[in-house]
Amino acid sequence: MKRLIYLAWKNLFDGPSLAPRIRSSLLAVALGLVPFVVVLHVSDGMIEAITRRFLETTTYHFQAFAYAPDLSMEEGVERLAAEGFLAVPEIQGMGLLVNGVRREGVTIRAVPSWWWEKDEGLRSSLSIEKGRFDLSSPRHMVVGVEVARTLGISVGDKVKLLVLRSFGGGTILPRIATFEVTGVTSTGYQDVDKLWVYVPFEWGDRVFDRRSSRAFLGIKVDDPFHDMEALRSRIAACLGAGWVVLSWKDLGRAQFLSFSTSRALLLAIMGLLVLIAALSISSSLVMLVLERAEEIAMLKSIGVPPRLVSRAYLWTGMLVGMAGSLAGMACGLLISLYINELFAFLEHVVNLWLRLAAGLRGGSYEPVRILSSDFYVEHIPVHPSPFVLWLIFVGASLIAFLASWGPARYVLRISPVEVLRREG
Repeated sequence: MKRLIYLAWKNLFDGPSLAPRIRSSLLAVALGLVPFVVVLHVSDGMIEAITRRFLETTTYHFQAFAYAPDLSMEEGVERLAAEGFLAVPEIQGMGLLVNGVRREGVTIRAVPSWWWEKDEGLRSSLSIEKGRFDLSSPRHMVVGVEVARTLGISVGDKVKLLVLRSFGGGTILPRIATFEVTGVTSTGYQDVDKLWVYVPFEWGDRVFDRRSSRAFLGIKVDDPFHDMEALRSRIAACLGAGWVVLSWKDLGRAQFLSFSTSRALLLAIMGLLVLIAALSISSSLVMLVLERAEEIAMLKSIGVPPRLVSRAYLWTGMLVGMAGSLAGMACGLLISLYINELFAFLEHVVNLWLRLAAGLRGGSYEPVRILSSDFYVEHIPVHPSPFVLWLIFVGASLIAFLASWGPARYVLRISPVEVLRREG
């Protein structure tokens, strides 16, 4: 074993011409793994952040729909509360929000005034940009930050909300109500809350026609990621007949499948870089074997077992892969942990240059935001998994082992007699 390690170490650090090529292969493996690790952690963090925002602010953990006309949402809330579940009655509809001459189509969410105080998950995912989440009055309204920006709304403004209500015989009449804006909220991801406005549940229950709106119980549990089927069955049994219970996976299946597919494609592309780095290990070992054919022949001629010499070159490739993997994973993990600070620094530098350029030409500039809430979450949570990092290390080392197999096998075919005769 000592001789094996000595020969592998000698291949890495001895020789004026090709040992540097081996070390460059180590660098290639490291550089190939850096983007892989960064993309893995950043994509996981973004998917986690977006998923949590959807769960806590939009889809809830479960939704229960009453398909029997005599069922009471209030009774459903009480039954679920008795079993330790938080149930939020909600009615969703469409309307037109008007502020002066500006108007915008919005998604109206009629929710109870106690939702903000009782739902810790909501408070962790929905930030109050201005004012407060106050629906204590029938004429209070809370709006999303994008709606406020589009219509020029601020806390304390009076706005008009127009909804269409259908009556018997196909008659549809508009209804206009005036609200006072008490708060402006943001989830940090505009695709979630771009058109939201919140109004008191009592107003929505009185105004919305159930045929043109969506009424349900939004249900929160302690852990929305485990034992989903068991929880669904328990909730359904608690509510009794006449209710349909859907989990967040059912409600957002297409959205979350899209996230997973995009992540897999990105990782596959980054994985190609690791494979290319493995090919550089193979080519470097081939050149190393050809350069040291005479040395290999001498070792065989003095009685060193051919398989020991072959394994030494196999170990050389393995050491390159393992060292490159550790270096690449360390750099990638460091970048991932400070990805938000890195983006903030890049934003600062770019905007500084834009401001200087605008000052020189006497114009204005539009600040650049890398993590704009129009497309991304504003803060990426990163939670490294030791098990996943271990799998990456093992996988990269295995790829390096396979890339070294061919050159190591070629060592066995080198004949001392032919090499010495050719050199002589």
